[in-house]
Amino acid sequence: MNEPSKIRPLIMKMGDIIFRENDLADGTMYFIFSGEVAISKEGFGKIRSLGQGHFFGEMALVKSIPRTATAIVISSTAKIGIIDRPTFAYLARSNPNFLSNLVSVVAKRAIRTIDRLEAKFV
Repeated sequence: MNEPSKIRPLIMKMGDIIFRENDLADGTMYFIFSGEVAISKEGFGKIRSLGQGHFFGEMALVKSIPRTATAIVISSTAKIGIIDRPTFAYLARSNPNFLSNLVSVVAKRAIRTIDRLEAKFV
């Protein structure tokens, strides 16, 4: 079993699907070490591109709900870190800024999503 402080690396190539919208939650989120990942949502298409230093998939780690979007590699290669619940808990305990940064990013994403929804239906 992995130590809770280990982020598992994964090397992927262009077109690889990390997860699909509505996939069952598996208790993992992802961190991009290198490369680029597109996040898309049915009915909206691509909603953002994420690169080095960004994370995604946190909702399936925090809450056991199906994936809310699809994540696909759009660069020639990408090095992705997989963060499971024990690793997340370890990072939150050992790095005081980790959790506050995560909450800040999630809040900004929620605001952007609300703005997009309002623009689409107004």
